[in-house]
Amino acid sequence: IESSLPVTRVRLLNQAVVAALRAQDRPERARLMHHAVAAGDVDTVLAVGPQAAHEAARAGAHRQALAHLEAVVPYAARLAPAEQAAVLDDYGWELYNAARFREAVRAGSAAGELYAGLGGPVALGLCLVRVSRHWFMAGETGAAEDCAERAVRILEAAGDEATLAQAT
Repeated sequence: IESSLPVTRVRLLNQAVVAALRAQDRPERARLMHHAVAAGDVDTVLAVGPQAAHEAARAGAHRQALAHLEAVVPYAARLAPAEQAAVLDDYGWELYNAARFREAVRAGSAAGELYAGLGGPVALGLCLVRVSRHWFMAGETGAAEDCAERAVRILEAAGDEATLAQAT
């Protein structure tokens, strides 16, 4: 039935579903995301997408997490820098899980640049640990080693031993 409707009608119907779901106390985020994307509701995609991706990843639904993040990433520049970095970092990890390693390197590296600008050494170090894995799986062992060594230096300087243990 939906495929027989005009595109504008489908968009309006999805907007109505988004409004109805948002009126609920605890709407199912995955469902809300589905309808927000179909409605072209960027504000809802940005507000709900990262949490919906986390929920999906925690449930082991990495393809769904990736789909949520793929809906968010085109608009990520609208987010605060820390949120944008987190979204790109998560996106890189989900790309890695999908065996899209070169794309994971790009997303993770962009997150790392944002984290570096924010001055949070622990977040940057953890991001670089993940990017080193992306590089390794992309077949770039030299870049992976360089990235891991940079992560270790940053985390050593931060003095966060628990996080440093993850990097070594």
